[in-house]
Amino acid sequence: MRILVTGASGFIGSHLIHSLKSRDHEVFGVSRKPVEGNHLSADIRDTKKIIEYIDDNKIEVVFHLAAALGSHPGGKDYIFDVNFQATKRLASSLANSGIRFIFFSSTGVLGNVPMGKPSDENSPLRPESPYERSKALAEASILEAIKKGLNACIIRPGWVYGPGDRRTFKLFKFLRKNTPLFGSGRNHQHPVYIEDLVNGAMLLIKETPSSIYNLSGDEIFSLRDFVNLACRALKCRGKRIFLPVFPVLFASYPLSFLFNLTGRESPITPAKVSFFVKNREYSCERAKRELGFKPRFSFEKGMEITVNWYEKYRWF
Repeated sequence: MRILVTGASGFIGSHLIHSLKSRDHEVFGVSRKPVEGNHLSADIRDTKKIIEYIDDNKIEVVFHLAAALGSHPGGKDYIFDVNFQATKRLASSLANSGIRFIFFSSTGVLGNVPMGKPSDENSPLRPESPYERSKALAEASILEAIKKGLNACIIRPGWVYGPGDRRTFKLFKFLRKNTPLFGSGRNHQHPVYIEDLVNGAMLLIKETPSSIYNLSGDEIFSLRDFVNLACRALKCRGKRIFLPVFPVLFASYPLSFLFNLTGRESPITPAKVSFFVKNREYSCERAKRELGFKPRFSFEKGMEITVNWYEKYRWF
């Protein structure tokens, strides 16, 4: 099939393209950074240019990954423009085209999940950050476009990690410093290894029974257990002191504002602090039942592969 991936130069996008090519699909990419092969260098907000590229290359499936992360120095307006408005225009333009549109959202739209009660696709949305709210609005725009003839599906990945992931790498560098952490350490995280996520995404190329699927790994950890497992792979001290989170959270707002003025990413943002505070637990039973989704990598195995990759390419 002729498949387009937006956000082609990103962590997930690059892994997805590699996997699609290995399955003999003809793959095209869109990103602001150059990518080898069939590629359009464009701002995702330039809907006209992207639709022309889709039409010219007779694209059959679009994986839409291009997004602005919550820590982006462009601030809230930029995040909403990229994640919501650009997605809405692209989805509306493809209604009744017959093109399969697969949107990568985020389990973050479910907000701070109640402890011990994994949220599924029918759980109410409780987005808190600008990034989460922008993704929730994008989801709503896609569901509305489906009513108007868009052939679409929404993926909600959990916290994704694996070789080449710069966000997780920043966390690993922090852990290797053996510094105290903050929060209670009791909140849960629900990771998914990149290869498991990509394999799950492949299951959505054809029409599916449902419009939304959570895709995460089989293991849910408390933050303390996560730190212990991660530090085992990183060969650093796992047991840490957990300090009160409020002073760090309080400081993150003015720091983010000041760094945004300079066009740089703040070392501490509310989005980064949320990792140490919010509870993330998700049910992937719908994907397992309807699609046959089956994660293959334990967190311990995925961490081993990831850390070995960082060491091999001398990121540490």
